[in-house]
Amino acid sequence: MTMRINNRGFIQLPLLLIILAGIAIIGGGSYFAVKEVKKAPAENHNQQTSIQPQQNTSSTAEQNIKQDVSVIPKPTAQTQSQQQSQPNQPKQQIQPTQTSNTQQSQPTQTAPTQTTPTPQPPQSSENQTQSTLFKVSITLGTQNVDETTARIEWTTSEQTESKLYLSGGGLSSQQHDSQNGYATTHAIMLSNLQSATDYSFQITATGNNGFVDYTGNFKTKTPAPTLELLPTDGSKIALESTGNKLTWTSTYTKSCTASGDWSDSKATSGEYPLSYSQVGNYTYALNCVGDNGKSISKSISINVIDTKPKITFYFNGNAANTYTTNIGSGARMSWEVQYSYGGSCTASGDWNGAKSSNSNQDFVWGAEGNFNYTLTCVNGSTGQQGANTASVTVTQ
Repeated sequence: MTMRINNRGFIQLPLLLIILAGIAIIGGGSYFAVKEVKKAPAENHNQQTSIQPQQNTSSTAEQNIKQDVSVIPKPTAQTQSQQQSQPNQPKQQIQPTQTSNTQQSQPTQTAPTQTTPTPQPPQSSENQTQSTLFKVSITLGTQNVDETTARIEWTTSEQTESKLYLSGGGLSSQQHDSQNGYATTHAIMLSNLQSATDYSFQITATGNNGFVDYTGNFKTKTPAPTLELLPTDGSKIALESTGNKLTWTSTYTKSCTASGDWSDSKATSGEYPLSYSQVGNYTYALNCVGDNGKSISKSISINVIDTKPKITFYFNGNAANTYTTNIGSGARMSWEVQYSYGGSCTASGDWNGAKSSNSNQDFVWGAEGNFNYTLTCVNGSTGQQGANTASVTVTQ
């Protein structure tokens, strides 16, 4: 069929309407609204009529559709590309495409637009690190804590390189490497710790799937109390000696109480002067309560003795400090010294010179009168002195 085009480049209006009606019947009911076709001025004979699909975005378009609607089939992408590539071709070269039955059943509805997911930018290294933090886990095992040592054990969900950083007791993040190396079971032995001290630690484990940190703490044990009491049990102290004292020291204790030959509360460490007026055995007991609640007690016994040298005289074998004889008679005077402990003896009075601590001497008296024999001895251990005098009376 031959179409006539007027001298202005447009198909006559009656003929155009007939063609459009036939196309609508063949297309199965897919309708699109176009604006009223108007004759263009002569100088714009190359301009094509713009065909717009029905849209719901403008109230003006709806009014135009009600006023003057021309129904044409929806152009395909190929037709649109041909229109763009051949702008000077007459309008009749545009071929309509038959639409599906689904499109015919809903001629006035606009198909929903499918949203294409927007691609997400790749995660930063920080986000990737955070996302992998929970892929490695640490399970704390046994903690064997003593007074100055602690053994910390832990396991990881995969093989890791683990380190422990210790703080407390004067330490700040002191690094300790796991003694098992790259493994799932780990342990560290900590030594030279302070007793009764709080410590904190951080474990860092790094594996193929990331890393994880674990924090914990422990307190070293408080040692059992100790107590030392001096002088030692069974010591001997000289009567009337001076400068003697009882001393005691304790550790990890909070209070002490005395009993026996002394009493009342005592400091956890201190000293107590000792002074005696008579010989005998004296007992001193001390009980101290430790910081850990346990108690410790000590008790000593002191034997107080008279350590001044004691001198005993004998005349002809008889112990006596006095002796009576006649002129021209003789007698053996001997002496015995106790508590000399290697000390020396010196004679004075009617005799003189150094004397042995245990010895004797023979005398003959040629004149009547009273004679005095004094012997002074020194204790070689304490320096105490002792003296005694033997008196002899000589008559006719």
